[in-house]
Amino acid sequence: AAAAEWIAEFVQAAWPDWVVCEVRDLTVMRGLKFNADGVLRVKFVARASSHADANSLQVSAEIVDVKTKLPYYKASVILRPELEEAPDVQLEPLAAGMEINVGQAYRDFLFHGPHFQLIDAIPTLHEEGIDALIRPSRPADWLNGRGKSAGMSWLFDPGVLDTPPQLAIVLSRILRGSTALPSRFGSVVRYGKGPIEGPLSLMMRLQPTDNDVLLHYDAILVDQAGKMRIHMQDIEGVCTEA
Repeated sequence: AAAAEWIAEFVQAAWPDWVVCEVRDLTVMRGLKFNADGVLRVKFVARASSHADANSLQVSAEIVDVKTKLPYYKASVILRPELEEAPDVQLEPLAAGMEINVGQAYRDFLFHGPHFQLIDAIPTLHEEGIDALIRPSRPADWLNGRGKSAGMSWLFDPGVLDTPPQLAIVLSRILRGSTALPSRFGSVVRYGKGPIEGPLSLMMRLQPTDNDVLLHYDAILVDQAGKMRIHMQDIEGVCTEA
């Protein structure tokens, strides 16, 4: 989730005349592991496609190890002249399911620190997916007030992008007795020109699969006006009982 935001901000800074609209095929090659001092040097690399037109530009991007040049994360970023208007939501809420206590979920199933604890309610958990209420995060909170963080805003919001994988963990723990850690985001698209403000409705739906090791799901995040602000498709989680 954080890698998606880092890559998006890097590409946006490199191509300021375009607007980052989508991150595709974000894949974890090997996760970042920080030293005890919390510092790790990485290199951001991006290359634009030679097939750009007036309506879109595709950029391949990687976060790589400075020494070995091996990638930690890789993705494609789609830029357009402007963001599309936020569409109305077509997906219906889950008709039935169990309510989950959020405090208990963060205590018993999840491992996330306070900046990532953005789920406020899980009214419905079902074999088809989860409906939840969440709130956005703020860069100022994450950056401890450094620099110009007070006036900054996210492109996608790494805290928001992390909430569907958090819900996938809760679902897989309750229904499968395993933990589904995210390994790939197929597509993350943002809509609408204004900042994403809470509370947000999150509708996560499982995709059918015969593989007990993998969890595939989609998620949409809906603002108070009923507009879809973020659409996440083909999220993949690797499930393990360990």
